[in-house]
Amino acid sequence: MCFTNKDILDLLKKSMPRLTRQDVSQLMQQEWGLVPVPNSLSYSTYCYNNLNELVTVAKTGRYYTITEEWRRQKFDESG
Repeated sequence: MCFTNKDILDLLKKSMPRLTRQDVSQLMQQEWGLVPVPNSLSYSTYCYNNLNELVTVAKTGRYYTITEEWRRQKFDESG
C-alpha cells in the first residue's frame, strides 16, 4: 500500500480534526521508521469520494510504502 502524509491526513480528518501533516510525518518517520521515496512518482492509494465510499485513486507524490509483512510485524497481535 502506498500513501503520502496528506493521504493519511485526509482519511483521518473527520475523526481527528486537529491532526496536522507534521503529526502524520512524525508518526510515519519516527515511530514507524518509514522513509518516503526520494522523488515524486506515480502511485495508487485510497480516498473517500463524495458518497463517502473508499475508492482507489492514482496520484503522484513522494509516498511511503507499507507491505503486508511490515503490517504484520507492527500490528498483528496473533503472534
